Amino acid sequence: MTTLHLTQRPDGSSGLQDEVGNGVILPTYTETASTAANMKRYGLATISSTGVKTFTLDAPVIGAYKEIVKTANSTAICTVSCGSGITIGGSTKVVTKILFNGLNDSCALRAISATKWHVVGNNSVTLST
Repeated sequence: MTTLHLTQRPDGSSGLQDEVGNGVILPTYTETASTAANMKRYGLATISSTGVKTFTLDAPVIGAYKEIVKTANSTAICTVSCGSGITIGGSTKVVTKILFNGLNDSCALRAISATKWHVVGNNSVTLST
C-alpha cells in the first residue's frame, strides 16, 4: 500500500499538496455570501442577498473548483468580480465579472492558472467586462 503525505500549501492558499507539490482538492466547502465582500477560491458559495450586491472572488490557485449559486428569490443583480489582473474565460470570450439575476442562477469555475478562471458550467448567468 502507498502512503500519501499531505502538507499545507506554502503559498498560504487554502488547500493541501502531496510530496511533489501537486495540489489536492479539498472536501466541499460551503459559504453563504450575503454580507461578506470576498468569496473563497474553492467550494460552493450561495448568494442569499436579496438586494444589489458585489462580491470579489479570491485569486485562483491552479486546479481549484468554485461553484456559485444564487439562492435568493430576487431579481436584484448580484455581481461576482475578479481582482486586478484576474480573468474569467470560456470558449468564446474573456471577462472579469459574473452577473447573477434570478433564483438558481449558477456558475461553475475551474482555475487553470494563477490569473484565470475557466467557466465549466453556466446556468443563466451573464459574463461581463
